[in-house]
Amino acid sequence: LPLPKMPPRMVPMDVDEKLQLSEMQLRSEGTLHDPDDDLLLEPDYDFGPKTSQLLELAATEKTKASQKQDDRSHWGPLRHRAAAIVEATFPGGDTNIFDSITSVAIFFNILVMIYETDDSAKCLDAGKTEDDCGETWLVVSNWILLSFYTFEVVVRFTAWHLAFFRSRWNWLDFIV
Repeated sequence: LPLPKMPPRMVPMDVDEKLQLSEMQLRSEGTLHDPDDDLLLEPDYDFGPKTSQLLELAATEKTKASQKQDDRSHWGPLRHRAAAIVEATFPGGDTNIFDSITSVAIFFNILVMIYETDDSAKCLDAGKTEDDCGETWLVVSNWILLSFYTFEVVVRFTAWHLAFFRSRWNWLDFIV
């Protein structure tokens, strides 16, 4: 006896199943190469027309995306300079100079706060008021640090405009 025909599939295919099906069709036609064969490919290997079209389309989209991201032709000289300051890296490396300087300033600020707290506690224990306790170098260093942090936020905002607010660290800098 012949087997009864199965009813057509009633559940819609998910994306992975559709991709597998189209990949199997392309492989059966011989127009899609097997990724496992990459080690055997020559540099000028012909991938077939459909695969080549897909690769060209992917490369074009990637180029468009990077051009859109890197299109700074409409930026003014101030914004270009701000971006150059924010994006500068040490020679021969990927370490950002501006972020490194900011980290050193934050570390110095922590040391100043520790010293200031300790000094303030000693002063209050001696029976003096807070106005009598503040050392001049602490006041000056606090103003310098405040100026640096303000400069940091202004430079980053000048470089990135509203994209500045995409980073949570920038939100923190802006609020504090």
